[in-house]
Formats: sequence, C-alpha cells, structure tokens
Amino acid sequence: MTSTVGLVAITIYFLLHKLVPPLLYTVGLTIYLLLYILFFYIIVWQGFEIDNLKFATQFIENTLQKDTSFTERIYLWEEASYLIRNSMWFGYGVQSPEWMMEKIGGSGPHNFWMLNLLQGGLLLCGIFVMIVLESIINTFRNSTAKSRWALACLCIMMLMSLFETYNIICIFMVIIMLHFTLKIPDEK
Repeated sequence: MTSTVGLVAITIYFLLHKLVPPLLYTVGLTIYLLLYILFFYIIVWQGFEIDNLKFATQFIENTLQKDTSFTERIYLWEEASYLIRNSMWFGYGVQSPEWMMEKIGGSGPHNFWMLNLLQGGLLLCGIFVMIVLESIINTFRNSTAKSRWALACLCIMMLMSLFETYNIICIFMVIIMLHFTLKIPDEK
C-alpha cells in the first residue's frame, strides 16, 4: 500500500507540476511539511488514538483500505518510543531483527524516523534533519523545474518513510540528486 501511495503521488505531481505556479508550490510544500511533522509528533511519537477522529477513520478505512492501527504499526511505534526515551541521545546502534522482535514486537518500527532514533538517537536524527532542511532551503533559493521535481521525489519518499523503513542510502541518493539538479539550468 505504501508503494501505491508513493506511485500515485508522483503520478499526480507529474501530471500537474506545470500548472502550479512557484508561489503555490512553496505554500503547498510548507503545508505538507507542517502536516508531516504534526503527523509524526501526534500519531507516531505520542501515539494519539486516531479512532477519535471520524473523518480520519473514514479516510483510512474506506479510501486506504487499512485499519486505524495502520496494520499494527502504532503498537510498534509505541514500543519503539518507549525504548527511544530510555536512550534518547545516542540510540542503541544497529540491531538485529531478532533484537527488534524481542524489544518492540516486530522486525523494525516501520517508520524511518523511529528506526533512526532507535539506532542513532537524537544525534543521528539531528544530523539527518539538517541535511534534509539544507536541501529544501537550497531548492527554494535556486528553484528550477528540475530541482522542484527532485524535491517532490524527496517529499514523497519521506511520506512513504512514515510507514516503512527504507535504507538511509536510498534517501541520501534522492538528496544528492536534489543537490545536483540545482546545478543544472532549466531548458529554454
């Protein structure tokens, strides 16, 4: 399902990107980032019961065809959050799937940020956030159609990372692509 959402999002962007003026793109991206941070903090980190929100429950169950526990992910996030709070600064290092199964009840937390907090604590996540923010800021400063495409790919990958744990190398490849697209001028 996560892959399907990503493919649909990139298809929609591909079809509509020429119609969106740069200002609307900036406003949309800002709203997306705020919603992304709110979702992570309220649902993933704090474990808010989404069942209390009727519109969200209907969207998740009827449109996404998922249950409101996101296929049991909220239970993994709850256990991972507990572990992270006990080793917040440096995490636990890279651990085996067996360790994850014993500690959180699954092979991993099914959330990129929770995995990085578990493995490297706030130190690793802070460094990664700075790299992502630098990429976003540079894109706004030197915006080209190609860099907006690369940033859209990064945003979609980050959306998918709320529910999966992708290899950090894949995400860094998208960030590197974003940096290089800033140096390529748009065709006239």
